[in-house]
Amino acid sequence: MPRIPTHLEILRTRVSVPAFHEAGHTVAELPGVVPVNDRGHTPACDLVALPDVARRLRRQALDDAGDLRPVGIATVDRIAYGHSEAAAIGDWCRRRFPDDSDARQRAYWRLAAPVGILERIVAKNVITDLGATNMLKQIGSAAPATYYNHLVLATGAVTAQISGQVNTISAGIAAAVTSVPVASGGTNFTNGMTITLGLGTANQEDVTVTTGATATSIPLTAGTAHSHNAGDPINQRYASGATSLAVVAGGASFTNGMSFSAGVGGANAESLTAGSGSTGTSVVTGATTKEHYANDWLIQNPLTSDNPSSVASGYDSGALTSGAYTYSGTGAGNRQVQAVYNFPAASGAPSSGYTDLWVASTGTIAAGTTAAHITGVPYLVNSTTGVSVTYSDKM
Repeated sequence: MPRIPTHLEILRTRVSVPAFHEAGHTVAELPGVVPVNDRGHTPACDLVALPDVARRLRRQALDDAGDLRPVGIATVDRIAYGHSEAAAIGDWCRRRFPDDSDARQRAYWRLAAPVGILERIVAKNVITDLGATNMLKQIGSAAPATYYNHLVLATGAVTAQISGQVNTISAGIAAAVTSVPVASGGTNFTNGMTITLGLGTANQEDVTVTTGATATSIPLTAGTAHSHNAGDPINQRYASGATSLAVVAGGASFTNGMSFSAGVGGANAESLTAGSGSTGTSVVTGATTKEHYANDWLIQNPLTSDNPSSVASGYDSGALTSGAYTYSGTGAGNRQVQAVYNFPAASGAPSSGYTDLWVASTGTIAAGTTAAHITGVPYLVNSTTGVSVTYSDKM
């Protein structure tokens, strides 16, 4: 039986909670490893260590009348497994423990041998009107008709990626250099184009391309301010104030009035509203207030009115047992319930990834069965990778 690791290395983190970046924090401050135990992956939300972020989240949850609304955080980790038959192991665990999610997770975690976290996504969830109503029915005699003990991954949120030039620095460079080495594709970066070197790193900087690009070199108008490492990303940058965003595909699905976020998972994430006239390769919007980059994600926002009659490609946790939940905290805004579930690797998952996470009363979602909704950067699941979801609500 494989040895269970005591820590898993996190290779990449995306934080799409606006208060995190607004408070001046960067993902570089978050831990590089996350502890686990023999039950499965149980990360404490990294934001707990950042009290000013928690306070800002609670302030965001105040409505116009000044009443507290539930606030939730969802942490989704895409986990790589060391066993080549991870998907088959997941199927076996579901058959062996159909009604005991805790035993199912313990068995899967031991047999599939997790080796690392490929990406961590931290997002804020939306409590739907239906979910809030049923929470309130816990008070008094109107007992809730349903209990929300399922986590369901699905597709459905409209998504697109901003188009433009991207590349990777092929060899480390010092500060003050006037050209950037790339393995190929350098001529795609044209005179006057603004690009960002090292997006998301401590040495991120904006530079301007000049004439004379070759396949393996991008010339700059001035020397770099920082050094950069081989493998650091190069992304075309778009200035704030744009009233349309060029996308690779899927732009026409952003219909007039749709609420969406641009730059999801990055420091420049912002919420926008789609206008009329979007096309397959362009999303019309109100003027952006932040810079954005080639490959940035545009993701449809969840709404409190969400109440779907069905969802596509649903991947159900099964009914979670009491062992999946922990309760903690005292005082307004600090009382919390947290649920953890490891979705095993699965060979039949959609290749484009899951975009939605639902908290529901059943594994087959229908109208009236959901309580909370999270949308985000696609959660990729395949035969060797799964996702671990940590979902919490605070009041």
